[in-house]
Amino acid sequence: MPSAVTTGCAGLPVSESTLATASSAAANAAADTSGADLRHYIRTYDHSLPAELCSKLIDSFNSLARFQQRNGRGVRAGLDDSAWTELDVSRLSDAPFLSFFRQLVSQALHRYNADVGLPIAVPDSPLLSPLILKRYRAGNEEKFQTHFDSINESATVIWCFSGI
Repeated sequence: MPSAVTTGCAGLPVSESTLATASSAAANAAADTSGADLRHYIRTYDHSLPAELCSKLIDSFNSLARFQQRNGRGVRAGLDDSAWTELDVSRLSDAPFLSFFRQLVSQALHRYNADVGLPIAVPDSPLLSPLILKRYRAGNEEKFQTHFDSINESATVIWCFSGI
């Protein structure tokens, strides 16, 4: 388990100067009682996936209609204003692809931890939630309803990868 002096990614040590910067950044964020500083913790990293991989994922999604499932309205309580089509890529993928994708998540987490500067980094984990591709069709009453992904013991961190 990563300690307070690791990045949370493969146990790489954090320098003392990074800890001091992280501590002051976290203290400043904690002191902001209005919550405006929470935007600091939401990061966007464009082009995290190679464009070729994105194209292959989209092509695979389109060619695997028999494995796609509708979700949202009529399927999940509380999402009556949402509807989408999804594909569980992890069920259809081999171990090397899942390992490759897991490495991408670790790299993104390492970058996030370095950018955000928490005194205790968000820990990396060998576990990965199912890799789900979702499609929202324009003009087909499919849309995204703002919601919070946390139910009882499950809380989800959303990693959206963009290659284009």
